[in-house]
Order: sequence, then C-alpha cells, then structure tokens
Amino acid sequence: MASGAGHDCATFAGMGVPSAMLFLRNAKGCHNPDEALDMADVGAALAVLVRAVGERLG
Repeated sequence: MASGAGHDCATFAGMGVPSAMLFLRNAKGCHNPDEALDMADVGAALAVLVRAVGERLG
C-alpha cells in the first residue's frame, strides 16, 4: 500500500537497508493522544513481523 508516511523507514530504505512498515487500524486516528489499537490487530501485525523476519533470516 502506498503511503505518504516517511518515518525512519524511508531513510533506511534509501540507504539500501531492507525496510517495511506495518500499519495498524486506529479508531481515533494516528498521532492522537487517545490512540486506540485493537489488541487483535496488534497480534496480527506481530505475526506478520515474525513471519517476515523468519523468511528474511531463512
């Protein structure tokens, strides 16, 4: 998914470091002091991260 989010990921990717970002739904919008993540979404993102790192490490 294309995103306007730059974050540190763009800097690392620009230096040739394999990079990715995982986006989680937030009922209150991002950069909101009352951010509200659903723990099921956090768990799903963590599973994706673990799988991606595992595949990368082989």
